[in-house]
Amino acid sequence: MENLKEKTARGLMWGAVNNGTMQVLNLLIGILLLRHLTPGDTGLVGMLAIFSAIAGNLQSSGFSTALINERQPTAAQYNSVFWFNILMGTALYCLLFAAAPLIAQFFRQPQLTRLARFLFLSFFISSFGIATNAYMMKNMMNREITIVNLTALVLSGTVAIVMVFKDYAYWSLAWQQVVNSVVLVVGRFCYVKWRPSLSSLHAPLSTFRYIRQTFSFSMKILVTMIVNTVNQNMLTVIFGRLFRDARVVGNFFQAYKWDSMAFQTVGGMLAQVAQPVLVSVRDERDRELQVFRKMLRFTSFLSFPALFGLALVSREFILCTIGPAWTDCIPLLQILCISGAFMPLFTLYQNLVISHGRSDVNMWLNIGQIALQLVIILLFYRQGIVMMVVAYTLFNIIWLAAWQPFARRIIGLRWLDLLRDTVPFMLIAAIVMLATYLLTNYLSTLIPQLSTLIPQPSTLIPQPSTLIPQPSTLIPQLSTLNPQPSTLIPQLSTLNPQPSTLIPQPSTLIPQPSTLNPQPSTLIPQPSTLIPQLWLLLATRVVLAAALYYAVMRLLHVAILQECLQFITRKFRKNSI
Repeated sequence: MENLKEKTARGLMWGAVNNGTMQVLNLLIGILLLRHLTPGDTGLVGMLAIFSAIAGNLQSSGFSTALINERQPTAAQYNSVFWFNILMGTALYCLLFAAAPLIAQFFRQPQLTRLARFLFLSFFISSFGIATNAYMMKNMMNREITIVNLTALVLSGTVAIVMVFKDYAYWSLAWQQVVNSVVLVVGRFCYVKWRPSLSSLHAPLSTFRYIRQTFSFSMKILVTMIVNTVNQNMLTVIFGRLFRDARVVGNFFQAYKWDSMAFQTVGGMLAQVAQPVLVSVRDERDRELQVFRKMLRFTSFLSFPALFGLALVSREFILCTIGPAWTDCIPLLQILCISGAFMPLFTLYQNLVISHGRSDVNMWLNIGQIALQLVIILLFYRQGIVMMVVAYTLFNIIWLAAWQPFARRIIGLRWLDLLRDTVPFMLIAAIVMLATYLLTNYLSTLIPQLSTLIPQPSTLIPQPSTLIPQPSTLIPQLSTLNPQPSTLIPQLSTLNPQPSTLIPQPSTLIPQPSTLNPQPSTLIPQPSTLIPQLWLLLATRVVLAAALYYAVMRLLHVAILQECLQFITRKFRKNSI
């Protein structure tokens, strides 16, 4: 048990470093890119995301998951999956290359033809690294995975930043994905000892024997991956078709991107270790139940405060990082963060049923989820984007209950166990975020120096007096429209009255444009005055929420926190020695 515990803890640690650092770098790169891109630019790339993702699923076809599910996969099995991925990647790229004009016509965006044909190169290149990625995950090479992923992100991000400063617009995002795929493939081959065999291609029947043996299991995984991909990209496609506005798609795409970056930081960390660990204990039901429940507690301990916290600071975060041009994505991000807190729990349930070979359960539950989501979207899309996302979010939370009966059947997890392991963390996180919000607002009323932390509505929403010209500016004074008799009838002493005294000047009759159209400076607060305040508010809320959450966990003597602190202490002492 100690060996497994240490191995799991080490895997989680490197998973945390990998996903945490990746998300921070993604954040910094995203900020630099989005400050020079428009919602329309990201919307164009977002429209193609579902095609690249589905093609990536098809070229993998679930066989990499089958490799990880094996107790001791052989070199021949890795070789079989490698060449299958290459053949599928080539065929799919040729198909999508020919279909690019149809995709552009579907979205009514002619520029998508050239963009799609280049962007789709990324999944073709990725087909060369699927088997090696499975090898690294199976052997829990989390340190090496972290190094490769970070290298790929830094290099691809650098290329994208240089291109966006050269005004290549959405092409910078396309190049980022292609370069990232190239670096990932090369990096994985640098660390993996296994190499594909060319000689086996002379005997295709034996080469693809493993594909035939695991076809049933892998096809269910494939269907599940496609369903999940459609689920993740469905709203982007629907918005692109229904609203026919790349800006709408871009706003949702950004909201979903930041939300997914947050929950994937937790979910990705677990995904690197969950399936291998659960496979190693699947023959011991009681031990597996203990391991799974501890994973539930650890996931809830991280996921709920992280996503609820992002919802708390989403307004300040968006305005400070990518600017006021993306204001419309803020309410969408806040809503998505609520369901995003539950997404890592789905990852655990999926790994549990897959580790027991029940890919059929995984497939049908995901198919049912996306079918009901389509119904909900069709029912609510006429109510607007916000209402559609609200309904989508609530359904995703409720759907977690559909997985619970299968978890009880496999390992004996009861409803009461699930609630004990998740609800306390959810409630504490929600209370802490509410307290943080109230405290930051209350402090601003007590201490004048802190009043700038909370931008007042009057500074963010223009007052009616600035939007609607006052009557006094639109209607000239009666004294100018109806001159007094003394000005119309010249005095006896004045023989030649000036025209200016008889006819009011146009400047007094016609309001000036400056009074009818308020200047942007009166409608939109200048970034130089608000951004420092927003950064200070963002930092204050993050620090205060983290401190409150930690204090509550310590007061309640939460075991997960104690174990994490003990592991970090042991690692620190070991490294110092």
